[in-house]
Amino acid sequence: MTIDFLAARAALAAHSPHALRAVLAPLGADHPEQLDHWVNLLAHWPPNGPDQLVLEPAWRACLDRLARQARGDGPAVMPTQIPAEWNFLADIGGAQSWDFDQWGTRLALDTVHATRRAAIVGTMRNDGIYLLEWLAHYRVLGFEHFFIYTNDNCDGSDALLACLADHQVLTVFENVIDARVPPEVKAFGHALSLLPALRDYEWAAFVDSDEFLVLAPDHHHQIGQFIAALEARYPNKSAGGVLFDWLWYVSDSVFERQPGLLCERFQHARPHWLAKCLVRVRDVLSMRRQHYPELLPGRLTLDSGLNPVDLARIDDRRVAEYAGGTLNHYWPKSFQEFAIKKARGASLGAKQAVYDRPYGKFFEWNGRARPENHRPMPAELIAQVHAEIARLRALPGVAELADRINVAFPVLLERLCPPATLRQHYWNNRRPEGPL
Repeated sequence: MTIDFLAARAALAAHSPHALRAVLAPLGADHPEQLDHWVNLLAHWPPNGPDQLVLEPAWRACLDRLARQARGDGPAVMPTQIPAEWNFLADIGGAQSWDFDQWGTRLALDTVHATRRAAIVGTMRNDGIYLLEWLAHYRVLGFEHFFIYTNDNCDGSDALLACLADHQVLTVFENVIDARVPPEVKAFGHALSLLPALRDYEWAAFVDSDEFLVLAPDHHHQIGQFIAALEARYPNKSAGGVLFDWLWYVSDSVFERQPGLLCERFQHARPHWLAKCLVRVRDVLSMRRQHYPELLPGRLTLDSGLNPVDLARIDDRRVAEYAGGTLNHYWPKSFQEFAIKKARGASLGAKQAVYDRPYGKFFEWNGRARPENHRPMPAELIAQVHAEIARLRALPGVAELADRINVAFPVLLERLCPPATLRQHYWNNRRPEGPL
């Protein structure tokens, strides 16, 4: 069951118990006592003492954090492990599947008013060799913080992430997963439903560790300038999300991983109509579709050229829109790196087989490097990324841990797939002329 979220938000802003009760009544029909407690709590926010709600641990942790923050009691630490018992956060059924307490917690989250511009929400597993480049890239663009969800890392990146968290570069969560729900969907559900710190940011980009946003020249590689252009076009704040279409980088089906940044190693790409999104956090109900947001009624989803997009027909789209920027997607990379990706997907279990790509996909989804598809990242942006990587490496402990991950890459690869076997897979699946 759903409610009129905008009406509930208005009642909350007016501190009106009567209006709030009217909106929440359909949810509270079977729980009249819980309805009384929620209405009393939300209409008189912030609470001055303990409330009378009986809540699951997930909702209790969030609500207590919000209350402490609202009262000025100082920060209360959110749990950094997301247990399997919280798989309901995957939000497979969308808002229709939310229970009373999830609706109430979402409304309580609405009491936080953003004071900062933009953050990143992402998931990582065994991505340590790319971590500093990815962080540096988005820091150069002006993103202020990172909320990273990991599961079962075995490449040494847990230590590097913990070190960067100590330096307040990012916040990291351990997502305990099983075969029942997609890891990304659960992580995104946590970020939107249980993470008060995300509400400090007006905008958030939901991107993976192999996706690098490159804004159009008019925006000077700055997310703040892009958002300013968006807000000038839609001053009534009707725009709730922006889609950045993939630019799919190919690798000439190279076998061996070479040194250097992704943006320097791979400079040839082809268009792709799938996208990831930048969203106004207050306007998002769910990210269960991963690529596309589910927004509040009346909120617009735009393409990167700031034109409205019909999400009901988004899967029919076959033409990419790059007017406002591209999302450079470094999916194939080298065959050695693909083997790490494949092993990562295979370990998720049968119900997550969509992540376990067969070796042949490396060649099927790859392509040749030709003059006509040369799409290098702007040189000035690469230079800024190098400088930012140097600043991150200068933080105590970071360089040592990052270098340790890089040196251990061959060991990790051999553990997942012996070299002779991997070579055999390469030659058995290789397409002599490539797909393009």
